[in-house]
Amino acid sequence: MTDSPTFEASLLHILGLLGKQDWMEPLATLADRFRQLPETEINIHAELLNMLYSVREVSAQDSSLPVSYLVAIKLSALDIWCWRLVRVTDGHHKYLDPLTTPEAEFSLPLDVHQAASAFPAPDVVKRWAREHLR
Repeated sequence: MTDSPTFEASLLHILGLLGKQDWMEPLATLADRFRQLPETEINIHAELLNMLYSVREVSAQDSSLPVSYLVAIKLSALDIWCWRLVRVTDGHHKYLDPLTTPEAEFSLPLDVHQAASAFPAPDVVKRWAREHLR
């Protein structure tokens, strides 16, 4: 992705509006793991920022809903989870889980392709969000 400084500034801005600046590292790290997605197909930065702005709109209308709850639901529904990041070594395919695979695995060239279902599953993404975005 080419507009990382702009993304980071925009992310910090919306997180400040939500009062969740401590989410900066987990969300920026997550976005970085999807950096090899084809930008012509999907933009992880735009996906995350749009999701956070929509959460802000909902929370402005109903402040009784916890922001972390809304983010867990909306994050798990993003299209990014239908993309597979695959490391091919000696003919073996290893699917990388953006939530648990070490960062170093994402720095090497990967095969990327779209799938019909989410990976990891939405409930796993929600659990990650509840643990990392409080």
